[in-house]
Amino acid sequence: VSKTGGCGFKSCHSCQSIPVKGGALCPTGRQIRKQRPLMAKVSPAEYVRQVRLEAIKKVTWPTPREAGVTTLTVFTMIVLMALFFFVIDQIFAEVIQLILGLGG
Repeated sequence: VSKTGGCGFKSCHSCQSIPVKGGALCPTGRQIRKQRPLMAKVSPAEYVRQVRLEAIKKVTWPTPREAGVTTLTVFTMIVLMALFFFVIDQIFAEVIQLILGLGG
């Protein structure tokens, strides 16, 4: 089985193909896929420059106030979750001590 879109064992050069939508046909009637165009090659420095430019254009950066509010919200949730798990842990510890008869 050909994975390159060839025409089996028969020769199928580009001069023998029949253009159709989405590729071409071999003389045998089998469709040949078009190859995708190659991407332009750029230097590593140019690539980094393009990435930075894209990041600056496409990213919506938060205002200092939004960053502060978000930070405060995160720290508040951390404290609340820590208190919640502390209380749950204390309850479980008391229940287990009661069940095992080790309390008091």
